[in-house]
Amino acid sequence: MPVTRPRAMIASAVAVASVVAACGAPPSSQPASATIPAVVLATPPSANATPDTDTPVNMEAAGATRIALAGAPDWVAVAAGSAWVAVDGGVRRVDATTGQVDGLIVVPGVICLGFDIGFDSLWAGSCDRHMLARIDPSTGSLDTPFIDLPVTGLQEEGSIGVGDSGVWLVSSERELLHLDPVINQVDGRWPLPAGSAAVRAGLGSVWVTVSDAGALLKIEPADPRTSQTITVGRGPRFLAIGEGSVWVMNQADGTVSRVDAAGTVVATIEVSDVPIRGGDIAVGGGFVWVRTEQDLVVCIDPATNSIEHRYGPPSGSGSVAVDDTAAWVTAHDTGSLWRLTLQ
Repeated sequence: MPVTRPRAMIASAVAVASVVAACGAPPSSQPASATIPAVVLATPPSANATPDTDTPVNMEAAGATRIALAGAPDWVAVAAGSAWVAVDGGVRRVDATTGQVDGLIVVPGVICLGFDIGFDSLWAGSCDRHMLARIDPSTGSLDTPFIDLPVTGLQEEGSIGVGDSGVWLVSSERELLHLDPVINQVDGRWPLPAGSAAVRAGLGSVWVTVSDAGALLKIEPADPRTSQTITVGRGPRFLAIGEGSVWVMNQADGTVSRVDAAGTVVATIEVSDVPIRGGDIAVGGGFVWVRTEQDLVVCIDPATNSIEHRYGPPSGSGSVAVDDTAAWVTAHDTGSLWRLTLQ
């Protein structure tokens, strides 16, 4: 079942530490600094070295920067040289080079589902106000007025899916919605099974997790009435697409299912000994990143379908986003945003 993320206001101020790390790289001993310095590549591990995949490495000891954010920072995405973080009241912009927190884009209501990026925009959904904010990441301003949706709400603890076929959402009534990004209007809606949760688009299909059934739907975007049901783990919710696969986080199992473009489960990877409440998953920098509670984030190597490293400390729930230069991890319980530089 879905777990509502806490929305309590957290106000703190902590100096920004230095950044230099890579997934699976050895810890850095650089001193703290007031700003993020130029990227320094971490020394790669020995080709013969076997990483310890059972013991988490402290994120900051590994060279990550911690940036304090008020407002229970949660969902995060990376676009146009900035990290974009959902907080109470809207979306914060954080400069990827300096770590400077740069203003607030006010979004009414509660952002309670994952962002996506596409059509030169960052898409954020307000669940209780049943609307979308379309943000220009190059300017940090709204592309258009808020887009009203013809539903009573969006599915909490889900995600927006943006791909070549358009913008896709799951309503609180468990309908699949298609929004045309040219006219910014919903032009199609189709029923989904009970327990449908999150949606992503890619690899020529639209993919929807069905938590109650332990399933992933592969939907034909040209005719969303046509779908294939794929059995994954227990309690699947968040999913990400990259490295030629769909990666599904199974909350109840503490596992990740790797599904190829044809809809075949090719691997199941255990990432947590206990069920994951909340959390998130992202693909970037050549790895798959799973936000858990048992640790902070777990890094999977898609070349081996095995865990490359675990990072801590445990910090409640949050989100993760990655580009080619850094991984960003949030923890709303502690008002934290970490930036981990990649090799």
